[in-house]
Amino acid sequence: MALADLNQAGLEAMKDSIKNVKVYVEQVDITDAKACEEFVANVAKEFGRIDVLCNNAGTGM
Repeated sequence: MALADLNQAGLEAMKDSIKNVKVYVEQVDITDAKACEEFVANVAKEFGRIDVLCNNAGTGM
């Protein structure tokens, strides 16, 4: 599982809460296309492949 967010502390907390699964986290600004491409490449490198990609971006108001 790979997770991306602007909030590094939130990513680390989420990673710590997930058990029995390898979790890769990276701080990424999803408004930056190059940063998103680099994240996908890093995930593929970390896991060897990507089987499923789910995008979910939102704001808390």
